[in-house]
Parts: sequence; C-alpha cells; structure tokens
Amino acid sequence: MADLSFAFDFSDILSKASDAASKASVASVAAAKGSDASSKIATKSTIWDKASAASSAVIVAQSKASDASSHAVAASTAAATAQSKASDASSAVIALDATVIKSVPGSGSRAVHEIVYTAASELKFVYSSNAEA
Repeated sequence: MADLSFAFDFSDILSKASDAASKASVASVAAAKGSDASSKIATKSTIWDKASAASSAVIVAQSKASDASSHAVAASTAAATAQSKASDASSAVIALDATVIKSVPGSGSRAVHEIVYTAASELKFVYSSNAEA
C-alpha cells in the first residue's frame, strides 16, 4: 500500500497566512482607491454633462440673438423705406398744394375733391364734378 502521509511546518503556514492577510489588506486599500477614482470620474462626468448643457444653452442663446439682430436690421430697413415713402408722399402733397389744390378751376376743368394715399404707396386723386364759371 502506498504511503499517503505528509509533513508540514506549522510556522511556515502561519508565515504564509500572514503574507496572504497582508496582500489582502493591500488589495483592500487598492479597491478603496479604485472606488474613490471611480467616484471622481463620475463627478467629473457630471460636471462635463453640466458644461455641455451650458454650452448648448449658450449656442441657442447666440442663435436667438443673431435672429433678433437680423430682425432688427430688417425692421430698421423697413422703417427707412417707410420714412422714404412718407417723405416722397409729403413732397408730392406739397407739389400738389402749390399747383392743384389751391388753383381756382376755370370753366370745363375739374377740381380735386380728395387725395388718397393707397396701401401700394400711390397717390390717387378723386375729382369733383366739372367746375362752373
């Protein structure tokens, strides 16, 4: 029959157990540091997400400001055009005032009864019936 007996040194087992406990402690410290690093990464990720959202909000605000600026330029152009048309109309009225409105119609002529400024920026004249001498 085979001999299945073996021998071991009890002090060697204690030494190896102590080494294993020491390595387990080092592993535990490393795991704690890994957890801290993971938390810091998660915090940085949250900060990055907030910065990204803020950046997006800034881009949207810049777009709206650009749109508002474009609308302001268009409104300014429209106002200048309207002012120019009003000035032209005023000049036309002054010219008419000097020639047509104050003239005394003679026999067979007509007098201007009404001047209408249309939405199409035109002046229309409504004449009265023929003047009599």
